[in-house]
Amino acid sequence: MKRVLRFLFGLTLLSIAAQTAHAQSDPGDGDFVTTHGARIYFEQHGEGEPLLLLHAFGWTGASWDRYLQALATHYRVIVPDLPGHGRSTYPDTSGVWRIDVVARQMIGLLDALGLGQVRALGGSAGGVVLLNAATMAPDRFEAIAIVGGTPYRSAATRDWILENAPVGAEPDSGSVAMHGAERAALLERQFRNLGAYYGDHQLTPDLLNRIAARTLIVHGDNDALIPVSLAWEMYQHIPGAHLWVIPNGGHVPYRDPANETIFTQRILEFLGGAWE
Repeated sequence: MKRVLRFLFGLTLLSIAAQTAHAQSDPGDGDFVTTHGARIYFEQHGEGEPLLLLHAFGWTGASWDRYLQALATHYRVIVPDLPGHGRSTYPDTSGVWRIDVVARQMIGLLDALGLGQVRALGGSAGGVVLLNAATMAPDRFEAIAIVGGTPYRSAATRDWILENAPVGAEPDSGSVAMHGAERAALLERQFRNLGAYYGDHQLTPDLLNRIAARTLIVHGDNDALIPVSLAWEMYQHIPGAHLWVIPNGGHVPYRDPANETIFTQRILEFLGGAWE
C-alpha cells in the first residue's frame, strides 16, 4: 500500500509538472512583491471582487489552471506561488517551512495589492495557510474554502509524511521541473520536517472560533494524508461553517478530473453566497 501511495504521489507531481515545467525557464506573465523577507510571484486573471487561490505544498499556482477560466469569469483571481515554490523565494533555508510565517506573507501580499477583504480558496497546505491567516486577520476574509486542510498535524498525518515523503528527486522529476533542483531538494526536506516539527500550526477550538469568514470545508472521504475526522472537527468549531465530504475522494479531490465539474459548481455557489 505504501508503494502505491508513493507511486500515486509521483504521478501527481509529474501531471502538475506537465503544466508548470516553464516555471524555472521564463519570467511568466505575473508580477512580484516582497513581503516579510519573501519575494512572491503572483498572477491575476479576470475582474471583479478579489479571490485568492493558494496551492498545495510542492506544487505551484499553475495547479489551479483548469479552474481559472470559470473563476475569472466572476472574480479577480489572484494566484501566487507560495513562498519557496516555483518563482517565489522563502527566506528560511534551514529546512522548516513555517505555516505561521507563510500566512503572514500571504496577508502581506494582500497588503501590497491594496486589498481589504477577499474571498479565498486553499488546497492542502494552501488551505492550512489560509486557516491560519483567517485566525490572524479575521477581518481580511469574507469567505474561505478549505480543501484537504487540517487544524493541526495529527499523529496519522505525521506518520504518513514521515513514511511517504519522497527522498532524492530525480533530475527529470516533476518537482525539479517546477522548482529547480536546489529548491526541489529543500522542499523535500521541508516536507519531511512537517512530520516532525511541532513549532507551529496548532489551531485549537478557541482559535478556529475566531474565524469570521463564511467557511466551506471540503474533504475527500478516502484522504490518506488527513483523516476526515479533522474536517469534522473544523466544522464543529468554525462558526457557521459548511462541510462537504466528497465520496471516494482522496487528498485535494479537486485534482481528480472526475470532480472538476461538480467542484466548480459548488465553489461558485458557495463563494457567491447561495449557501447562506
